Amino acid sequence: MIKLTYLFVVLVLMFLMNACIFGNGYDDYVNEKIKPLDLKGRIVAKYKEETGCFGGIIVENGGLDTLHKIVYCTQPEHAVWNYILAGDSIYKKPGSLEVYIARNGIRKKFTFPTRIP
Repeated sequence: MIKLTYLFVVLVLMFLMNACIFGNGYDDYVNEKIKPLDLKGRIVAKYKEETGCFGGIIVENGGLDTLHKIVYCTQPEHAVWNYILAGDSIYKKPGSLEVYIARNGIRKKFTFPTRIP
């Protein structure tokens, strides 16, 4: 019984820690890390992170920048991670969450997600 109680406490603590880090604070993360970026570059690669519905985007932007923790389990207007391919061009003004992806002469607009579904 003690082992079961211990396991339950550990699971509750893990849930609470996850909620504190990403639940309500994800919009803060996006506003602090993604919103200030000035992107005028090319997508080099994308990858799925090990946990959750998060991916990363590697951008050649006068050097290599990596955008971490981009939610990909989201609505189509926020699904920039799902859409991009290596070689696409990416444009984003600092102070904005709107991002434009250009591929074969076609520009598509997305807004970086600020919430985890």
